Amino acid sequence: MSEAKIMIVEDERIVAEDIKEGLENMGYAVTSVAKSGEMAIKMAEKDRPDLVLMDIVLKGKMDGIETAKQFRSRFDIPVVYMSAYSDDKILERAKQTEPFGYVIKPFREKELQVNIEMGLYKHKMEKELKESKGWFSTTLKSIGDAVIAVDTNNNVVFMNPTAQLLTGWDKINGVGKKLNEIFKIVNYAENEPIEVYNKNSKNDVFEFNGNTQTVLKDKFGIKLPVEDKFTPITDNHGNTIGHVLVFRDTIDQKRTENELKMALKDWQNIFNAISDCVFILDMKGNILNTNGVFESMTGLKTENVIGMHCYKVMHCSSDFIEYDPIENIIQNRMRECFELKDKEHRLRFQVTMDPIYSNSGEIIKTILIMHNVTGSKIAEKILEKIQLKPS
Repeated sequence: MSEAKIMIVEDERIVAEDIKEGLENMGYAVTSVAKSGEMAIKMAEKDRPDLVLMDIVLKGKMDGIETAKQFRSRFDIPVVYMSAYSDDKILERAKQTEPFGYVIKPFREKELQVNIEMGLYKHKMEKELKESKGWFSTTLKSIGDAVIAVDTNNNVVFMNPTAQLLTGWDKINGVGKKLNEIFKIVNYAENEPIEVYNKNSKNDVFEFNGNTQTVLKDKFGIKLPVEDKFTPITDNHGNTIGHVLVFRDTIDQKRTENELKMALKDWQNIFNAISDCVFILDMKGNILNTNGVFESMTGLKTENVIGMHCYKVMHCSSDFIEYDPIENIIQNRMRECFELKDKEHRLRFQVTMDPIYSNSGEIIKTILIMHNVTGSKIAEKILEKIQLKPS
Protein backbone atom coordinates (compact mmCIF):
# COMPACT_ATOMS: atom_id res chain seq x y z
CA MET A 1 0.00 0.00 0.00
CA SER A 2 1.41 3.39 -1.01
CA GLU A 3 1.85 6.03 1.68
CA ALA A 4 -1.17 8.23 0.98
CA LYS A 5 -1.26 11.67 2.60
CA ILE A 6 -4.30 12.14 4.84
CA MET A 7 -5.65 15.31 6.49
CA ILE A 8 -7.83 15.03 9.60
CA VAL A 9 -10.51 17.66 10.25
CA GLU A 10 -11.78 17.07 13.79
CA ASP A 11 -12.49 19.60 16.52
CA GLU A 12 -12.13 17.12 19.41
CA ARG A 13 -8.39 16.98 20.14
CA ILE A 14 -8.37 13.57 21.83
CA VAL A 15 -10.44 11.99 19.04
CA ALA A 16 -8.18 13.59 16.43
CA GLU A 17 -5.03 12.27 18.11
CA ASP A 18 -6.52 8.80 18.35
CA ILE A 19 -7.40 8.83 14.62
CA LYS A 20 -3.95 10.15 13.73
CA GLU A 21 -2.23 7.36 15.62
CA GLY A 22 -4.44 4.75 13.99
CA LEU A 23 -3.74 6.10 10.47
CA GLU A 24 0.00 6.10 11.03
CA ASN A 25 -0.17 2.52 12.28
CA MET A 26 -1.93 1.62 9.03
CA GLY A 27 0.90 3.18 7.02
CA TYR A 28 -0.64 6.52 6.06
CA ALA A 29 1.09 9.90 6.38
CA VAL A 30 -0.96 12.45 8.28
CA THR A 31 -0.20 15.87 6.79
CA SER A 32 -2.09 17.93 9.39
CA VAL A 33 -4.94 18.04 11.88
CA ALA A 34 -7.41 20.94 11.59
CA LYS A 35 -9.93 21.98 14.22
CA SER A 36 -12.19 23.99 11.90
CA GLY A 37 -13.20 24.26 8.29
CA GLU A 38 -11.40 27.56 7.82
CA MET A 39 -8.17 26.12 9.21
CA ALA A 40 -8.51 23.00 7.05
CA ILE A 41 -8.76 25.04 3.85
CA LYS A 42 -5.64 27.04 4.70
CA MET A 43 -3.71 23.86 5.50
CA ALA A 44 -4.90 22.17 2.27
CA GLU A 45 -3.53 25.02 0.16
CA LYS A 46 -0.11 24.25 1.61
CA ASP A 47 -0.14 20.47 2.17
CA ARG A 48 -2.33 19.21 -0.71
CA PRO A 49 -3.37 15.92 0.93
CA ASP A 50 -4.57 12.92 -1.09
CA LEU A 51 -7.71 12.52 1.04
CA VAL A 52 -9.49 14.30 3.89
CA LEU A 53 -11.22 12.67 6.87
CA MET A 54 -13.93 15.20 7.68
CA ASP A 55 -16.01 15.41 10.84
CA ILE A 56 -19.44 16.77 9.88
CA VAL A 57 -20.02 18.72 13.10
CA LEU A 58 -17.30 21.40 13.45
CA LYS A 59 -16.96 24.53 15.49
CA GLY A 60 -16.89 27.79 13.57
CA LYS A 61 -18.85 29.28 10.66
CA MET A 62 -18.36 26.27 8.38
CA ASP A 63 -19.46 22.78 9.29
CA GLY A 64 -17.90 19.69 7.69
CA ILE A 65 -20.34 19.61 4.77
CA GLU A 66 -19.67 23.24 3.79
CA THR A 67 -15.94 22.60 4.13
CA ALA A 68 -16.18 19.49 1.94
CA LYS A 69 -17.81 21.59 -0.80
CA GLN A 70 -14.76 23.84 -0.78
CA PHE A 71 -12.38 20.89 -0.95
CA ARG A 72 -14.34 19.47 -3.87
CA SER A 73 -14.57 22.67 -5.92
CA ARG A 74 -11.23 24.30 -5.12
CA PHE A 75 -8.82 21.39 -4.70
CA ASP A 76 -10.54 18.30 -6.12
CA ILE A 77 -9.56 16.39 -2.98
CA PRO A 78 -11.74 13.41 -2.01
CA VAL A 79 -13.53 13.57 1.34
CA VAL A 80 -14.59 10.74 3.66
CA TYR A 81 -17.07 11.89 6.31
CA MET A 82 -16.86 10.91 9.97
CA SER A 83 -19.95 11.50 12.06
CA ALA A 84 -21.85 10.32 15.06
CA TYR A 85 -25.06 11.34 13.26
CA SER A 86 -26.84 9.46 10.54
CA ASP A 87 -30.24 11.13 10.30
CA ASP A 88 -31.80 11.66 6.88
CA LYS A 89 -31.31 15.43 6.70
CA ILE A 90 -27.57 15.22 7.35
CA LEU A 91 -27.19 12.33 4.92
CA GLU A 92 -29.07 14.23 2.22
CA ARG A 93 -26.82 17.30 2.63
CA ALA A 94 -23.73 15.10 2.70
CA LYS A 95 -24.72 13.28 -0.52
CA GLN A 96 -24.86 16.57 -2.42
CA THR A 97 -21.12 17.04 -1.88
CA GLU A 98 -20.43 13.62 -3.50
CA PRO A 99 -18.31 12.17 -0.67
CA PHE A 100 -16.05 9.17 -1.22
CA GLY A 101 -17.03 7.47 2.02
CA TYR A 102 -19.06 7.82 5.23
CA VAL A 103 -18.21 6.19 8.57
CA ILE A 104 -20.31 6.36 11.70
CA LYS A 105 -18.57 7.07 15.01
CA PRO A 106 -17.41 5.11 16.82
CA PHE A 107 -15.76 3.09 14.06
CA ARG A 108 -13.23 0.33 13.85
CA GLU A 109 -9.84 0.94 12.23
CA LYS A 110 -10.53 -1.67 9.52
CA GLU A 111 -13.78 0.06 8.59
CA LEU A 112 -11.94 3.38 8.31
CA GLN A 113 -9.15 1.83 6.25
CA VAL A 114 -11.65 0.30 3.80
CA ASN A 115 -13.35 3.68 3.33
CA ILE A 116 -10.02 5.42 2.80
CA GLU A 117 -8.78 2.87 0.25
CA MET A 118 -12.10 2.90 -1.61
CA GLY A 119 -12.09 6.70 -1.58
CA LEU A 120 -8.56 6.90 -2.94
CA TYR A 121 -9.34 4.33 -5.65
CA LYS A 122 -12.63 5.97 -6.67
CA HIS A 123 -10.98 9.37 -6.87
CA LYS A 124 -8.15 7.99 -8.99
CA MET A 125 -10.65 6.40 -11.41
CA GLU A 126 -12.71 9.58 -11.48
CA LYS A 127 -9.62 11.65 -12.25
CA GLU A 128 -8.56 9.32 -15.05
CA LEU A 129 -12.09 9.42 -16.47
CA LYS A 130 -12.09 13.22 -16.40
CA GLU A 131 -8.71 13.31 -18.15
CA SER A 132 -9.94 10.82 -20.73
CA LYS A 133 -13.06 12.89 -21.34
CA GLY A 134 -10.90 15.99 -21.59
CA TRP A 135 -8.65 14.41 -24.22
CA PHE A 136 -11.69 13.08 -26.06
CA SER A 137 -13.45 16.43 -26.01
CA THR A 138 -10.33 18.27 -27.18
CA THR A 139 -9.85 15.74 -29.98
CA LEU A 140 -13.44 16.10 -31.18
CA LYS A 141 -13.12 19.88 -31.15
CA SER A 142 -9.82 19.82 -33.01
CA ILE A 143 -10.35 17.26 -35.77
CA GLY A 144 -11.18 18.39 -39.28
CA ASP A 145 -14.23 16.11 -39.59
CA ALA A 146 -17.60 17.37 -38.41
CA VAL A 147 -19.14 15.41 -35.50
CA ILE A 148 -22.73 15.48 -34.23
CA ALA A 149 -23.96 13.19 -31.43
CA VAL A 150 -27.64 12.49 -30.77
CA ASP A 151 -29.53 10.67 -28.03
CA THR A 152 -32.05 7.86 -28.52
CA ASN A 153 -34.75 10.42 -29.34
CA ASN A 154 -32.63 11.86 -32.15
CA ASN A 155 -31.98 15.08 -30.19
CA VAL A 156 -28.60 16.73 -30.76
CA VAL A 157 -26.44 16.57 -27.62
CA PHE A 158 -23.07 17.56 -29.10
CA MET A 159 -21.70 19.47 -32.08
CA ASN A 160 -18.01 20.11 -32.64
CA PRO A 161 -16.84 23.41 -34.23
CA THR A 162 -16.51 21.87 -37.70
CA ALA A 163 -20.11 20.62 -37.56
CA GLN A 164 -21.25 24.08 -36.49
CA LEU A 165 -19.38 25.64 -39.39
CA LEU A 166 -20.70 23.28 -42.07
CA THR A 167 -24.33 23.24 -40.89
CA GLY A 168 -24.54 26.94 -40.04
CA TRP A 169 -25.89 26.11 -36.55
CA ASP A 170 -23.95 27.16 -33.48
CA LYS A 171 -23.85 24.97 -30.38
CA ILE A 172 -26.20 27.17 -28.35
CA ASN A 173 -29.00 27.04 -30.92
CA GLY A 174 -28.26 23.58 -32.31
CA VAL A 175 -28.00 21.39 -29.21
CA GLY A 176 -31.43 20.10 -28.21
CA LYS A 177 -32.91 20.23 -31.71
CA LYS A 178 -33.79 17.20 -33.81
CA LEU A 179 -31.03 15.96 -36.09
CA ASN A 180 -33.11 16.44 -39.24
CA GLU A 181 -33.41 20.14 -38.39
CA ILE A 182 -29.64 20.54 -38.18
CA PHE A 183 -28.37 18.05 -40.74
CA LYS A 184 -30.37 18.23 -43.97
CA ILE A 185 -28.92 16.19 -46.83
CA VAL A 186 -30.41 15.72 -50.28
CA ASN A 187 -29.58 13.84 -53.46
CA TYR A 188 -27.97 16.47 -55.67
CA ALA A 189 -29.36 15.14 -58.94
CA GLU A 190 -32.94 14.65 -57.75
CA ASN A 191 -33.01 17.25 -54.95
CA GLU A 192 -34.78 14.65 -52.80
CA PRO A 193 -34.18 14.51 -49.01
CA ILE A 194 -32.17 11.53 -47.76
CA GLU A 195 -33.20 9.91 -44.48
CA VAL A 196 -30.23 9.32 -42.20
CA TYR A 197 -31.92 8.26 -38.98
CA ASN A 198 -34.15 5.16 -38.96
CA LYS A 199 -35.87 4.36 -35.68
CA ASN A 200 -36.57 0.81 -36.85
CA SER A 201 -32.89 0.11 -37.51
CA LYS A 202 -31.10 1.57 -34.51
CA ASN A 203 -28.09 -0.74 -34.84
CA ASP A 204 -27.46 -0.06 -38.52
CA VAL A 205 -24.59 2.03 -39.82
CA PHE A 206 -25.61 4.47 -42.54
CA GLU A 207 -22.86 5.65 -44.84
CA PHE A 208 -22.95 8.02 -47.80
CA ASN A 209 -19.82 8.67 -49.82
CA GLY A 210 -19.13 11.12 -52.61
CA ASN A 211 -20.39 8.69 -55.27
CA THR A 212 -24.00 9.12 -54.09
CA GLN A 213 -23.97 12.83 -55.01
CA THR A 214 -24.96 13.68 -51.44
CA VAL A 215 -25.13 17.37 -50.59
CA LEU A 216 -25.76 19.13 -47.30
CA LYS A 217 -28.13 22.09 -47.17
CA ASP A 218 -26.96 24.35 -44.37
CA LYS A 219 -29.05 26.70 -42.25
CA PHE A 220 -28.92 29.32 -45.02
CA GLY A 221 -29.79 26.95 -47.88
CA ILE A 222 -26.26 26.71 -49.27
CA LYS A 223 -25.48 23.26 -50.71
CA LEU A 224 -22.21 21.54 -50.00
CA PRO A 225 -21.07 18.07 -51.17
CA VAL A 226 -20.41 15.81 -48.19
CA GLU A 227 -19.77 12.22 -47.28
CA ASP A 228 -21.00 10.98 -43.94
CA LYS A 229 -21.31 8.03 -41.60
CA PHE A 230 -24.04 7.52 -38.98
CA THR A 231 -23.04 5.00 -36.31
CA PRO A 232 -24.83 3.75 -33.16
CA ILE A 233 -23.34 4.34 -29.71
CA THR A 234 -23.82 1.34 -27.40
CA ASP A 235 -23.32 0.75 -23.70
CA ASN A 236 -21.46 -2.17 -22.12
CA HIS A 237 -24.52 -4.38 -22.59
CA GLY A 238 -24.89 -3.63 -26.29
CA ASN A 239 -27.89 -1.34 -25.85
CA THR A 240 -28.07 1.64 -28.22
CA ILE A 241 -27.87 4.86 -26.20
CA GLY A 242 -27.43 7.27 -29.11
CA HIS A 243 -25.79 7.80 -32.47
CA VAL A 244 -22.79 9.72 -33.74
CA LEU A 245 -22.72 11.34 -37.16
CA VAL A 246 -19.34 12.05 -38.73
CA PHE A 247 -19.22 13.93 -42.01
CA ARG A 248 -16.80 15.97 -44.09
CA ASP A 249 -16.89 18.55 -46.83
CA THR A 250 -15.79 16.91 -50.10
CA ILE A 251 -15.71 20.02 -52.29
CA ASP A 252 -11.89 20.07 -52.35
CA GLN A 253 -11.86 16.33 -52.99
CA LYS A 254 -14.30 16.79 -55.90
CA ARG A 255 -12.19 19.59 -57.31
CA THR A 256 -9.03 17.48 -57.03
CA GLU A 257 -10.76 14.50 -58.66
CA ASN A 258 -11.96 16.65 -61.56
CA GLU A 259 -8.51 18.19 -62.01
CA LEU A 260 -6.96 14.72 -61.94
CA LYS A 261 -9.45 13.46 -64.53
CA MET A 262 -8.66 16.44 -66.78
CA ALA A 263 -4.92 15.89 -66.34
CA LEU A 264 -5.27 12.20 -67.20
CA LYS A 265 -7.38 13.06 -70.21
CA ASP A 266 -4.79 15.62 -71.40
CA TRP A 267 -2.00 13.10 -70.84
CA GLN A 268 -3.87 10.41 -72.79
CA ASN A 269 -4.47 12.82 -75.67
CA ILE A 270 -0.79 13.72 -75.78
CA PHE A 271 0.17 10.05 -75.43
CA ASN A 272 -2.00 9.08 -78.41
CA ALA A 273 -0.84 12.06 -80.49
CA ILE A 274 2.79 10.90 -80.49
CA SER A 275 3.65 9.72 -84.00
CA ASP A 276 5.89 6.90 -82.78
CA CYS A 277 4.78 3.63 -81.20
CA VAL A 278 5.02 3.96 -77.42
CA PHE A 279 4.91 1.28 -74.70
CA ILE A 280 4.83 1.66 -70.92
CA LEU A 281 6.50 -1.48 -69.56
CA ASP A 282 7.03 -3.04 -66.15
CA MET A 283 10.51 -4.09 -65.06
CA LYS A 284 10.20 -7.43 -66.89
CA GLY A 285 9.29 -5.86 -70.23
CA ASN A 286 5.57 -6.69 -69.97
CA ILE A 287 3.13 -4.15 -71.45
CA LEU A 288 1.25 -1.85 -69.06
CA ASN A 289 -0.05 0.60 -71.69
CA THR A 290 0.36 1.54 -75.36
CA ASN A 291 -0.63 4.51 -77.50
CA GLY A 292 -2.88 4.86 -80.53
CA VAL A 293 -0.05 4.36 -83.05
CA PHE A 294 0.45 0.83 -81.76
CA GLU A 295 -3.23 0.03 -82.34
CA SER A 296 -3.28 1.50 -85.85
CA MET A 297 -0.01 -0.20 -86.80
CA THR A 298 -0.79 -3.68 -85.49
CA GLY A 299 -4.58 -3.76 -85.47
CA LEU A 300 -4.46 -4.93 -81.87
CA LYS A 301 -6.32 -3.35 -78.96
CA THR A 302 -4.29 -2.18 -75.98
CA GLU A 303 -6.51 -4.00 -73.47
CA ASN A 304 -5.78 -7.29 -75.29
CA VAL A 305 -1.99 -7.05 -74.95
CA ILE A 306 -1.69 -5.84 -71.35
CA GLY A 307 0.68 -8.19 -69.53
CA MET A 308 2.30 -9.59 -72.69
CA HIS A 309 5.99 -9.08 -73.38
CA CYS A 310 6.55 -6.25 -75.87
CA TYR A 311 8.94 -8.28 -78.08
CA LYS A 312 6.38 -11.04 -78.53
CA VAL A 313 3.66 -8.59 -79.48
CA MET A 314 5.84 -6.87 -82.07
CA HIS A 315 7.43 -10.13 -83.30
CA CYS A 316 10.80 -8.50 -82.79
CA SER A 317 14.28 -9.84 -82.44
CA SER A 318 17.29 -7.91 -81.26
CA ASP A 319 20.41 -7.54 -83.33
CA PHE A 320 22.33 -7.95 -80.10
CA ILE A 321 23.03 -11.36 -78.60
CA GLU A 322 22.14 -11.83 -74.91
CA TYR A 323 21.21 -8.20 -74.66
CA ASP A 324 18.76 -7.07 -71.98
CA PRO A 325 18.15 -3.30 -72.19
CA ILE A 326 16.05 -3.21 -69.02
CA GLU A 327 18.86 -4.80 -67.00
CA ASN A 328 21.23 -2.18 -68.40
CA ILE A 329 18.82 0.59 -67.43
CA ILE A 330 18.63 -0.74 -63.86
CA GLN A 331 22.41 -0.92 -63.58
CA ASN A 332 23.33 2.29 -65.42
CA ARG A 333 20.20 4.36 -64.68
CA MET A 334 20.33 5.92 -68.14
CA ARG A 335 18.72 5.70 -71.62
CA GLU A 336 19.25 2.67 -73.81
CA CYS A 337 19.17 2.89 -77.63
CA PHE A 338 19.12 -0.05 -80.05
CA GLU A 339 17.51 -1.36 -83.25
CA LEU A 340 14.78 -3.98 -83.59
CA LYS A 341 13.28 -5.84 -86.54
CA ASP A 342 9.64 -6.88 -86.81
CA LYS A 343 9.92 -10.14 -88.74
CA GLU A 344 6.19 -10.50 -89.43
CA HIS A 345 5.65 -6.99 -90.81
CA ARG A 346 9.16 -6.59 -92.19
CA LEU A 347 9.59 -3.37 -90.28
CA ARG A 348 12.65 -1.89 -88.65
CA PHE A 349 12.61 0.37 -85.62
CA GLN A 350 15.04 2.62 -83.85
CA VAL A 351 14.25 2.10 -80.16
CA THR A 352 14.89 4.26 -77.09
CA MET A 353 14.12 3.09 -73.56
CA ASP A 354 14.09 5.44 -70.58
CA PRO A 355 13.59 4.72 -66.87
CA ILE A 356 10.53 5.96 -64.96
CA TYR A 357 11.25 6.78 -61.32
CA SER A 358 9.11 6.70 -58.16
CA ASN A 359 9.09 9.62 -55.69
CA SER A 360 11.82 7.84 -53.74
CA GLY A 361 14.06 7.57 -56.82
CA GLU A 362 13.47 3.88 -57.48
CA ILE A 363 13.09 2.72 -61.10
CA ILE A 364 9.60 1.25 -61.30
CA LYS A 365 8.77 1.26 -65.04
CA THR A 366 10.28 1.97 -68.43
CA ILE A 367 8.96 3.85 -71.43
CA LEU A 368 9.84 2.34 -74.81
CA ILE A 369 9.53 4.44 -77.98
CA MET A 370 9.80 2.71 -81.37
CA HIS A 371 10.54 4.99 -84.30
CA ASN A 372 9.78 3.35 -87.64
CA VAL A 373 12.93 3.62 -89.79
CA THR A 374 11.85 1.08 -92.42
CA GLY A 375 11.39 3.72 -95.13
CA SER A 376 14.74 5.35 -94.54
CA LYS A 377 16.47 1.94 -94.53
CA ILE A 378 14.86 1.06 -97.89
CA ALA A 379 15.85 4.46 -99.26
CA GLU A 380 19.40 3.87 -98.12
CA LYS A 381 19.55 0.55 -99.96
CA ILE A 382 18.07 2.06 -103.16
CA LEU A 383 20.60 4.87 -102.97
CA GLU A 384 23.43 2.38 -102.51
CA LYS A 385 22.27 0.42 -105.59
CA ILE A 386 22.07 3.61 -107.68
CA GLN A 387 25.57 4.59 -106.61
CA LEU A 388 26.92 1.11 -107.44
CA LYS A 389 25.48 1.07 -111.02
CA PRO A 390 28.11 1.83 -113.74
CA SER A 391 27.56 5.17 -115.45
